[in-house]
Amino acid sequence: MVFYFLSGLCFKMKSIVALLTIVSSVSEAARVSDPYRSAYFATGVVRPQTPSMGWRSWNFFACDIDQVSMKSQVDGITKAQQSSPSLLDLGYNHVGLDDCWQSCNGKHGFHNATSGVAQINTTKFPDMAGLVQYGTSKGVTMGFYMNNCRCNEKGMPTHYPQDASLAEHLGWGGIKIDSCGNQRDMAVWAAQFTLDGRNLLVESCGNGPNGTNPKKDTPPMDAFVQQVETTCPFSFFRVSEDAAPQFNSIIYNANRVVPYLGSQPLSRPGCWAYADMLEVGVKLSYEESQSHFALWAIVSSPLILGFDLTNETVLQSVWNIITNEETLNVSQTWYSKGTYPSGRLVRNSSNYFNATIEHGYAGTRVSYEMLPEYQIWSKTLSDSTTAVLVINNAVFDTNIMFSLDELGLPAKVSVRDMWAHTDNGTIEESFSATLASHSGVFLKLTV
Repeated sequence: MVFYFLSGLCFKMKSIVALLTIVSSVSEAARVSDPYRSAYFATGVVRPQTPSMGWRSWNFFACDIDQVSMKSQVDGITKAQQSSPSLLDLGYNHVGLDDCWQSCNGKHGFHNATSGVAQINTTKFPDMAGLVQYGTSKGVTMGFYMNNCRCNEKGMPTHYPQDASLAEHLGWGGIKIDSCGNQRDMAVWAAQFTLDGRNLLVESCGNGPNGTNPKKDTPPMDAFVQQVETTCPFSFFRVSEDAAPQFNSIIYNANRVVPYLGSQPLSRPGCWAYADMLEVGVKLSYEESQSHFALWAIVSSPLILGFDLTNETVLQSVWNIITNEETLNVSQTWYSKGTYPSGRLVRNSSNYFNATIEHGYAGTRVSYEMLPEYQIWSKTLSDSTTAVLVINNAVFDTNIMFSLDELGLPAKVSVRDMWAHTDNGTIEESFSATLASHSGVFLKLTV
């Protein structure tokens, strides 16, 4: 194993106190003039106007990741398919490296004791800067990873300036800040990126102000809500535990987004709530993957793939799901005049069941929750169009009905099936369908 230390790298150790001012409240006048609070956003952070799309290494590779594998995923996302555009052409423009790039100092620590620079495992990543340059040259935003879980540094000295400068020095365009280590202050990260003079696409993976845990707090704590509502020192933010390739886990994680939706959503352009990486193409059935992908789209969660893009069999098995342009349009549409521009949960079934929820990429952690047998979701796309997703969460067939009135629509609308790509006439007053277990129906209703 080879240890890698940067030499000649000038860390910006300036005081960042002036850049850490937190806006304590938002006046009613400010809400009217700037309804999505973008004027309060922290600097140093890229502000995606639609939910980010891309790929990240953890769900498939976990710690078995190296430079060769990362390069192959860049090739996979930029490769045009037969008579089809590449994933990059469709908007999947981010490739992220997750944990296990570092060289550990035993069980805890991966920074050099003298310089404070993070140590790269150069057996696995002999030329990390070259990898980043390769992806960037192909039009991909390359994403790094910090505050690592493997050999995490809880209770040890922090290295914000060194870590931010390392990301800048290597040319990364994005970064995921996990919540395992001792560097959980996202305001400090954003301030450091500002000092380094380069905005990054920043994912906060469960970090929040002291005393908060956005992955588990129910409901979200006021201090975290205030941070999201004002400075939002990240591009998108995790609000759930790690998803597992299990349908109950998918439904559980999606419902963690609900507090950030509504008519004045906290999940909004430049600051998106995130239900974790997609499990499409991992272990789910086709119907489960289809429901899962549409659910992430209708709640405006970033669409981050997690399967091996070089596995042609798997890629082709989910290609129609992940490249469905009607679904992608729902995800990427932000209609600012809409009643629910980030989506909403319209209604739960009145019947619930006791569900085993798996957590983590391997599903090794479990909890037990009551889940509704079905759910109805919607998202405003324009003055005249609304997307509606109905999902049967139960393990048996279920007849599900919704009324147009509960969607805020007139008594007669035209209907399009966005999975079958067919116009199916009109519906009056209400719609009903019998859905198989874990399947759904995804409609566009037009006045």
